Amino acid sequence: MNYLDMKILGKSVFINALILLFILISEKYSDYDLYIQDLFYNNDSKSWIISRTLHKQSLTYMFYSGLKAVVIVLALVLIIKLIKAFYNKRKGSVKLRLITALLSMTLITSSVSIGKMISNVYIPRQVQRYGGKYPYVRIIDPYPKDFVQLKRAKGFPAGHATAGFALLGLIFLYREKKSKIYVFALAMIAGWVAGIYQMLRGEHFLSHTLFTTFSSLIMLVIAFKIALLLARKCRCLRET
Repeated sequence: MNYLDMKILGKSVFINALILLFILISEKYSDYDLYIQDLFYNNDSKSWIISRTLHKQSLTYMFYSGLKAVVIVLALVLIIKLIKAFYNKRKGSVKLRLITALLSMTLITSSVSIGKMISNVYIPRQVQRYGGKYPYVRIIDPYPKDFVQLKRAKGFPAGHATAGFALLGLIFLYREKKSKIYVFALAMIAGWVAGIYQMLRGEHFLSHTLFTTFSSLIMLVIAFKIALLLARKCRCLRET
């Protein structure tokens, strides 16, 4: 397979891992999350720029559930195409591209879901600074000793943004560099539109979406590596 430069991909894992580390450290030793989130919260009315009412009545289909539906439909289309490719004995490269795209979408979304289960971080609207009932604690800091937590928080990383970043997997369907750039740009725009939308609702801090962005890029590379291993094991997935 030569449709992506492996050297660039290998370096990108290391670079993105360093960026993730920087995000965690900068979030711990600075207040940029709070400064930015303060811009979206009206302390007098105790409300966010996008209220729950506005979200449910007007915007959810465009920026929330609608985006999720698009990704689900795309995944189903890819699965159907993959089944047809095996049934019609299509070229191995076609099947491998489809598998890699599906692997990418799966890893990007599932990795963030796992992160949410183990991180134990609250979203802005849940913390006391913004009218919630829980203390604000940074991502890698412990909670106060006198804080009694009955249920683990699941606010980090940003989950909804993965509906956009999952589209990154579609770059494996194309050979042309220009097409891959277009898909990459589309996925980044979709992911950040979803991420900013959630910030305007008080559902995530900036660091949450930043972390999801670069972890998604790492998952993209991991999916590609897994696909290469599959190709070596299964002759039906090799270039023909």
